[in-house]
Amino acid sequence: MTKLYLVRHGETEDNVRQILQGQSPGKLNANGIRQAEELRDRLRNEQIDAFVASDLHRAVQTCRIIAQPHHREVVETPLLRERDWGDFTGMYIPDLKDRKWPDNVERTDRMAARARNQGHLSRPDGAGRGAWHHQQGGAEHLLRQAHK
Repeated sequence: MTKLYLVRHGETEDNVRQILQGQSPGKLNANGIRQAEELRDRLRNEQIDAFVASDLHRAVQTCRIIAQPHHREVVETPLLRERDWGDFTGMYIPDLKDRKWPDNVERTDRMAARARNQGHLSRPDGAGRGAWHHQQGGAEHLLRQAHK
């Protein structure tokens, strides 16, 4: 049976300050690093065949920490990026409560199109078996396990 672990990135300074990060890279703070290390330790003895992360720094940083004991590369993809919040990016979240959404916030249909149109993503070792990819079918193809 295939098991899929979905993990959110660890805490960042912008999370603490309530700043909407959107597609900005972000960086884990000490607590975020600790969170990733705790999860790494909990998953240490699990068989994990693949690690895939958004290409945003905060996600890659989290995933690399978790992948350490498995000695696996982290595959980075923009497919898993957070929504592009347009002009809201970098703003203090409580101030956005009653504001009209700007036209440049990524719409949900655009996010779906981004997922459908990513092309091909191969394993970092170049191996054909277990390559992760997605086509018109969407993200579920990207996350197939290598042990099929």
